[in-house]
Amino acid sequence: MDQEPAPIHQTIDACHRFLRGELPGGLDELLHDDVVFYSPIVYTPQEGKAITKLYLEAAGQTLPGDPAPEAGGSGLADGSGVGGGFRYTKKVLDGHTAVLEFETTVSGKYVNGVDIITCDDEGKIVEFKVMLRPLQAINAVHEAMRAMLERGYVVLPGGVRGDQLTFTPPAVLTDAQRAHCRETLRAVLREVR
Repeated sequence: MDQEPAPIHQTIDACHRFLRGELPGGLDELLHDDVVFYSPIVYTPQEGKAITKLYLEAAGQTLPGDPAPEAGGSGLADGSGVGGGFRYTKKVLDGHTAVLEFETTVSGKYVNGVDIITCDDEGKIVEFKVMLRPLQAINAVHEAMRAMLERGYVVLPGGVRGDQLTFTPPAVLTDAQRAHCRETLRAVLREVR
């Protein structure tokens, strides 16, 4: 008799599709409206989908990792923690809960962390908790996240081919601002050619 996989398995599969840019509904599809986010930087729990999206999207830009060293360098793939991108190194899935360990670098500092994710019966994330170590990493992430969140928005690649920009929260532009953006982009593209 085949048993259905626990809800968390489908949720984590969807999370990985999101990270690869393959989840059309993005975080809206993953997060419960009343999700609670526990930041390693902010003392109080952050409640609701909008604020959780803002934190997770900011983290996506803050934690992708420093560029891997060029010739002769070693990256996170060999466990050295020197350069390289964000990657999950271990995962434990059970019932409605996942514990995912990750490694990356931020501002040249090795970051080791854990995401603890809880979903409901429908697979929506109801709780997302992040823990980080060592202290130097916490300080580096804190500074990078603070700067990004102070801006009040996060710019992300979007679209099927990753050729569009999306803003969180959504940007509201006047017709004149849109025209200025188009002309600026055209000028930049002409220079690149």
